[in-house]
Amino acid sequence: MDFSRRTVLGAALGAASLVAGCARRERTLFLGAASDRMGGHWLGAFGRAGDLRFRTRLPARGHEPFVSPDGALALVPARRPGNWMAVVDCRDGAPLDVVRASGGRHFYGHGLFTPDGEHLFTTENDLATGRGMIVCRSARNLEVIGEFPSGGIVPHQIKLLDDNLMAVANGGYPYPSRPPAAEAEPGFDAPEPDACRHP
Repeated sequence: MDFSRRTVLGAALGAASLVAGCARRERTLFLGAASDRMGGHWLGAFGRAGDLRFRTRLPARGHEPFVSPDGALALVPARRPGNWMAVVDCRDGAPLDVVRASGGRHFYGHGLFTPDGEHLFTTENDLATGRGMIVCRSARNLEVIGEFPSGGIVPHQIKLLDDNLMAVANGGYPYPSRPPAAEAEPGFDAPEPDACRHP
């Protein structure tokens, strides 16, 4: 299998994957989701010199990895509209788990940990209504412990502005599947980008 640095970086750029940094014990890794020419999907980790440190097979196409504050874990949500999120050990790339979205939900490719590492948030979608949701999970067991509407449809990137404030980027590209018209959120046929602040 051709999994050279050039192939991985090219695939990651071609898939518009973002790169996450994973620093620990004076060692920095750059992580990116990539696809190869054979249709395989991977999480690739590179050192500062561009040397491949590990590669981990993903169930399907991933999007942006996000890393726990201690640098121990990388989580890779599926690219929309996938319903999985891979959990990978940053020490050696060992696959640890695959988390599934709750019934009737799918991931939108992004997430983040809280600074204390106790919780994580992911952008998700309610398939029945088209409503964007921000879902909170315990970092200890990855079980859902809460959720709230994203403030729009097609939620994508999220960022914690401080301990009590989150910014959410909603919309900007077509909804992947049409929900039942009677329950659909307004604007799902032609979503407009917007940003919301959540206290």
